[in-house]
Amino acid sequence: MAHTTALIGTGVLVLVFSAMVLTVIFATRGTLSGNRHIVEVLHFVRAEAGFVASEFQKHFLKISLKGAGAGGLLAAACFAVASFWQSRSLATPQSDQTTAMFGSFSIGYTGYLGIAAIMIVIALLTTLTAPSR
Repeated sequence: MAHTTALIGTGVLVLVFSAMVLTVIFATRGTLSGNRHIVEVLHFVRAEAGFVASEFQKHFLKISLKGAGAGGLLAAACFAVASFWQSRSLATPQSDQTTAMFGSFSIGYTGYLGIAAIMIVIALLTTLTAPSR
């Protein structure tokens, strides 16, 4: 039963990650479509396609780093607060029940490195979704 629950949890994690990737891609493409008139004006004044694309990529990289940083810091803070709460309420009925249902809220250094890796993946995915030419 525990193996099945872990497998279901992994499946949900894969679905959430896939939804995140698709959301980033569609949001980036939607923003580019909304700014098509700006691109047309830049081409009208003889801006090269490579210049326009690099400016959009820089802009999306900055925005995605800010957004991913805010989300990553919020996730890390949530885990830190939950871990702190759990360590402060040891040997209480609430803590014992929470630990029995969800396990430990401590994710360790590897968990925080995973959060940082997801932040980098989001920033790169957003930058790569923007047109390169």
